[in-house]
Amino acid sequence: MTKKIFKRIHRTGRLSPQEAARDREIRRKVMEEFPPLEAEPDSPVLSDPLRDAITHSGKSVHRLAEQAKVSEIVLQQFLDGQRDLRLATAGRLAKILRLKLVAS
Repeated sequence: MTKKIFKRIHRTGRLSPQEAARDREIRRKVMEEFPPLEAEPDSPVLSDPLRDAITHSGKSVHRLAEQAKVSEIVLQQFLDGQRDLRLATAGRLAKILRLKLVAS
């Protein structure tokens, strides 16, 4: 079996309405066959309200980290969306911020 070689085509002008419709249909079929790997969560995430409360608390990251007995780097990475917190840490932060964690 011979190997097929594909040539990349770069468009220089705008798509015609027929080409645009064909492109949308191909994209729809691809998304249908290969959905995104991570689905959006159906329920609200604990980290979103906690992140908002930390941001609006007026306390510095250093001070909150010190009070919650967690590394300042860990807290900053959480605020930047680079990592999650353990439930115990989230509970300590919620207590400091006078929030109540409840199961839904």
